[in-house]
Amino acid sequence: MEILRRDPLFELHQFDMQEIQSVKGGFDFYVRFDDGDYTVVMPQRLRPAAWWISDTHLRKPYKKIRRQVRNYDALFLAQKDDIQRLKKDTGVTAHWLPWAADALKPGQIFLSDDQRLYDICFIGTEGKYSLRKVVIETLRYYYPNSYIGRAEREQLYDFYSKAKIVVNYPIHNDINARFFEAMGAGAMFLTHRVKGNGIDELFEENKHLVMFDDIQGEMRQKIEFYLAHSEKRMEIAKNGFDLVNGRHTYRDRLKTLFKTLGIALSEGH
Repeated sequence: MEILRRDPLFELHQFDMQEIQSVKGGFDFYVRFDDGDYTVVMPQRLRPAAWWISDTHLRKPYKKIRRQVRNYDALFLAQKDDIQRLKKDTGVTAHWLPWAADALKPGQIFLSDDQRLYDICFIGTEGKYSLRKVVIETLRYYYPNSYIGRAEREQLYDFYSKAKIVVNYPIHNDINARFFEAMGAGAMFLTHRVKGNGIDELFEENKHLVMFDDIQGEMRQKIEFYLAHSEKRMEIAKNGFDLVNGRHTYRDRLKTLFKTLGIALSEGH
């Protein structure tokens, strides 16, 4: 939201979904950024309205999301594969708008290999009914010089930038925020393979990121290889860093979103 606050073309008012229930109207447009709470519905009187949705890949949130989508004039989904599913289930057309990374702040640079404190970094939850728990337990056992656990959002860059490899296990073939956050911080990104879902339109395998198909075999083999071959690892990490910070920041996403709505952000903000 700070991006919009700095733009002279916008007078920005921010509400949570509870507060917006009492808003009478009077704004030129309304944009809902998904926060994972689908219990509160956008009031019908607030138009035009757009919604950037993140959790269509999760079964329970999807059921709640699809009951609300007709309340909006424009929809943006973080997962490309769910656009056709949503249209089939609701008749509503959505646009693909993937996750992104925060823009680099002053002093945030691509760190050299000797500045990396951790061999492996994984930040997140185990996930219900997911093999992610096996991934986490494997990493903890074989790679003790690692950071594996939770962190506040404002701490992510610091952890990821100081990691040699960030490991990812998507829950349902989703391109999650970790892709962009980790690569944008300069870590080499190693993820369980995502099939389709627009992955090839965003990244090139073995150039911007590395993928594996099984946990105990290929995941560990690739970790061992790239820990031992720092030059190749750093090349992939730098390619991902440059790509994300050049094309996949939240400013880039907001420009796309507002362009779709017929609104342009100011240049240089």
